Amino acid sequence: MEPMDACKMDQKSCKYVQELVSLDEKNVKIDMNSGKFDNVKIEACSKEGILCIRTEKFPVRTYCVGKPTSGQWCTIPNPDPILFPTEQIGLVVLNSDPLTFKIVTLSPLSGNYRAANCYGYRCNIFDSRTWTWKRAGYVVLPKGVLFVRQNESLVVNGLIHWLTTDGYVVVFNHEDETYREVCVPKRVNSLKSSLMEYEGKLGLATTSEKEGKNQLWVVDDSRLNRNWRLIKQ
Repeated sequence: MEPMDACKMDQKSCKYVQELVSLDEKNVKIDMNSGKFDNVKIEACSKEGILCIRTEKFPVRTYCVGKPTSGQWCTIPNPDPILFPTEQIGLVVLNSDPLTFKIVTLSPLSGNYRAANCYGYRCNIFDSRTWTWKRAGYVVLPKGVLFVRQNESLVVNGLIHWLTTDGYVVVFNHEDETYREVCVPKRVNSLKSSLMEYEGKLGLATTSEKEGKNQLWVVDDSRLNRNWRLIKQ
């Protein structure tokens, strides 16, 4: 039996594991599964150290946003998980002090809502300034195309990026609530690639198919530019 199958059969026994890796000499210890939270899953994070987490005590699911190093957390209203379960989450920090943020979720539409040649994702946005969720249209992918799950989301210059299995990066702008697609470089396998931030720009770390060398590609501005530059090989 596959681990995922066992997890579906007995959700009460599923536990997530989190570890904080400190870049400083001081070792900061944080136990997010003790006391206030139970069975924590990190859904999204920001470079400011803010996390969006999901705590789960079957069958109740709760979403919280905060900073683990300070222990300050706030519980936000749940997105609608029944008809449209959340698949992708992006966190954009608008201000660190006081903390204001937006959370963008993508939820796959059920079969009754899907077109014959594409997959639709309902987009919802939570704004901490109004403390409410709002619907923000749809993100549409070709039929059979999925998000590369292991990459999660990456925020660069206020834009949320998701990598897809057909070699594109979905770029979502939370300000005007629109998205565009940026094609990854030719001969790059998105399934073997990872999104990253490099010197304030969108980067793509991958391994070349022929030579097997590690590569770093950068696009100057994913809002305007579609051209990638090979930085390191």
